[in-house]
Amino acid sequence: MECRHLVHTIMDLPILARLPDAARERAAALLLEISTQVDLEPGEVLIHEGALSGATGYVLLDGAVEVTREGAESVGLDAPALLGEMQQFSPFAQRTATVTAVEHGRALRFTWSELYARADDVLSGQEVDRLMDGIEACVRERFHAGALEGLPLFRGLSPALNLSASLLLLW
Repeated sequence: MECRHLVHTIMDLPILARLPDAARERAAALLLEISTQVDLEPGEVLIHEGALSGATGYVLLDGAVEVTREGAESVGLDAPALLGEMQQFSPFAQRTATVTAVEHGRALRFTWSELYARADDVLSGQEVDRLMDGIEACVRERFHAGALEGLPLFRGLSPALNLSASLLLLW
């Protein structure tokens, strides 16, 4: 029963919202399958700003975290939430923020390379594209990249290039 509950919790992630229900469930089951569940203690740091350890992502299942970044206001995130996605778009190959648990919670730790490799096995090409769109939308929202994407400088660029250029300026 616990496994079924976790799949439904993961299905609520905004990054999966663009997928049809059946694909959302397959993607959620995949994330659960490739992950290790970790218990979080208040004050525990999951991700350190500036670290070169970009292979790992997290799905916050229960609890809340604070995301802090030098020169920016901190942001609180409640479960369910994807963590560590910014590294996938960072041109500097470094973690862009520190993520700290603010209360007891649980998370799933996974590697991005395994997620991408296995997603191709369980999702159609169009579903993988929608998953990537969901991850990009998460990055866009958290970094407020939309504010730059509308600049005349970026007109005519593909959405992916527009996002990359916007994030590069923000970083």
